[in-house]
Amino acid sequence: MPDMNSYQQDNKKHVLILGATGFIGSAVATELVNRGHHVTGLARSEDSAQKLTATGINVLKGDIREPEVWLDRVEDFDAVIQTAITWSDDMAEVDEHLIRSLINVLTSCQQEKTLIYTGGCWAYGNTGSIPATENSSYDPTPEFSWMVDLAKEVGSEKNLRWMMIHPAMVYEGGAGVLDRMIDDAKSSRRIRIVGDKQTCWTMVHRQDIASLYALALEHGQTGYHYNGAGIETINLSLIASALAKKFNIPDQPEYLTVEQAIPQWGNLARGYRLSQAMSSGKAIAQLGWRPKHIDILRDIDDQI
Repeated sequence: MPDMNSYQQDNKKHVLILGATGFIGSAVATELVNRGHHVTGLARSEDSAQKLTATGINVLKGDIREPEVWLDRVEDFDAVIQTAITWSDDMAEVDEHLIRSLINVLTSCQQEKTLIYTGGCWAYGNTGSIPATENSSYDPTPEFSWMVDLAKEVGSEKNLRWMMIHPAMVYEGGAGVLDRMIDDAKSSRRIRIVGDKQTCWTMVHRQDIASLYALALEHGQTGYHYNGAGIETINLSLIASALAKKFNIPDQPEYLTVEQAIPQWGNLARGYRLSQAMSSGKAIAQLGWRPKHIDILRDIDDQI
């Protein structure tokens, strides 16, 4: 395990974060700034630029759809962290073009560069009660299969310090993966679950996953994947019960099939339906990662 106090000031990195105003990326940016790194965020709008500036983060104007416009600046950074996603029908094409363009630039630099890429727990498919590890086979939902293929492609690069983070289902307070359930509770006094009474999720608090990115940047090994789950697995019915109590509504969740959910939430419903457990043993043992939020039911009670 690395000495968390041994990372000296002269090791601080100049980091470019793609998706720095997003749910995960903004937390990563804040964590890195707090640890003394020099952080720049890519901003495609003036509103995004203002948000970054307000939090002490430098701005590089650009769009992940047009990396050629800003790629000449990448050499100024020690590391690039990719947390951005368009959630559009062409998100695979956008990400593939972005990453391949980045690789061409990063591998041609005189000094070694770091690229941290974001995957996700959905890459492992339906694990049931058996926790997925970094050695588990991938079985991604069709919408995200490109991430697995692209990760293999990036992993073959020899002149690049490269890592991949697989976040569990990310939450903080009433945001992230809980927002849909909370909206249900507020608007219709019910909570809908894609799945059944046995469906479980693997979960992680936004602040905890941000610390994992920072540790990977500082101490991660080239070519390694790191799973990030503060809560290895939890039954969704327990979360629904905690939310029902919080909002004083009947504790009677409505269970939907994927076919019923897709018209409302799109193909992401296939991911929500997965029943998963995921182990973070490697991140804990090798990076000294210590998630602080390991009881989501308490978080619901305290933070919502």
